[in-house]
Amino acid sequence: MTRRREGQRSGFSLVEVCFSTVITGVLLVSALEVFRSSVLTGVQTARRGRADALANDLLSEILSQPYVDTAGTGPLGCDSGESSVNRGDFDDVDDYHNWDESPPQYKNGTTLTYLEGWRRQVSVQYASATDPNVNVGSDQGLKRVTVTISRQGAVLATAVGVRANI
Repeated sequence: MTRRREGQRSGFSLVEVCFSTVITGVLLVSALEVFRSSVLTGVQTARRGRADALANDLLSEILSQPYVDTAGTGPLGCDSGESSVNRGDFDDVDDYHNWDESPPQYKNGTTLTYLEGWRRQVSVQYASATDPNVNVGSDQGLKRVTVTISRQGAVLATAVGVRANI
């Protein structure tokens, strides 16, 4: 058994306790910050995944439509007599031009749940037959469709496809 000599102290001084408390606090705050960053990254990844799915689903729907209305060609957008309010009435690619919905909906107009604050927007442009990335003023047999998904004003995903008149 060891004996304590006179004048030798046992335990910690107040300075040592304060110093170890500060070090422990800094480590705890750092660990919580790493955890918060990890959670935020996971949430952002999930939102981007959902946005990609929303964009690709609508783009798929649009590209499956006929290139032009059976009544003939007209300006981009809904033809006369067609409703621009209900996507269920759209019968060709360019009917989707300037479509804007918030929150996103199924084609029948039913709102997709848990997507308040989300927005889906569509642009249909005539594209050059030689370079689909170039807009042209008249129909050359190719339409470029762009679907943009945003949440609370921040763009999360964009999907682009082309539809040829074949």
